[in-house]
Amino acid sequence: MPALTDSMVHAAALNNALWCDTMYRLHHRPGQLQEACWITRHAPLPFYPNVVTLTPGIAPARYSAIINALCIAGLTGEWGVKDSFAQLDLHALQFRILFEGTWFWRAPARVAQDGALAALRWTTLTRDAELAAWERAWRAASPGPDLRLFQPALLAEPHIAVIASYQGAQIVAGAIACRSAGAVGCSNMFVPAHAARHFQQGCLAAVMAAFPDVPLVGYSSGPAEVVRQLACEPIGRMRVWLHKPSASP
Repeated sequence: MPALTDSMVHAAALNNALWCDTMYRLHHRPGQLQEACWITRHAPLPFYPNVVTLTPGIAPARYSAIINALCIAGLTGEWGVKDSFAQLDLHALQFRILFEGTWFWRAPARVAQDGALAALRWTTLTRDAELAAWERAWRAASPGPDLRLFQPALLAEPHIAVIASYQGAQIVAGAIACRSAGAVGCSNMFVPAHAARHFQQGCLAAVMAAFPDVPLVGYSSGPAEVVRQLACEPIGRMRVWLHKPSASP
């Protein structure tokens, strides 16, 4: 069973690396997929790491050497490492833990939606004006630097679907689906606080409908119990480390 779980986490981490690579590429900051990890040596994007580890069997010292090389290269500002197997200790390299989370997995199947959501319109976006409105709604839950993060070219990526839930003309929830070789990833989910669980199920249903017949993967920064409440299987722990260079004397 551990080998199977490691394989699931590898698929989830690889899917997440593809999503990160897509975002960096559309900002003209391409990354590179290696055996051990996905990595980009370009300036960091807000909310996105510069490294995603991919292989549990590789010695932590090898990862530390890769990450230290980025430190020496002098990346500006804060940048992150997604430690997909929660196996690294990066304190000595001037990192701190930003958050810990749980990878999840859900076998391909139709997701039942709450009847209360039937009046909502769930759609995959096709126009930049829709995407700009979607980003404004997402930013209400994820404030950050004043930067157009989701580029119009994202809508032309065949492995990506940006999903919105409309109540009338207003976007009230959304998520992004990213299709990789063996899974569809769900990320950037935002939902109204008053009915979070119902809308989360709606987002998962829309993601799996956009790319059917493959498992659903992703991660949650909440406890594993939250993942189980969404009928997903917790498959492993992960953590995100943030590097902040020490100030000059």
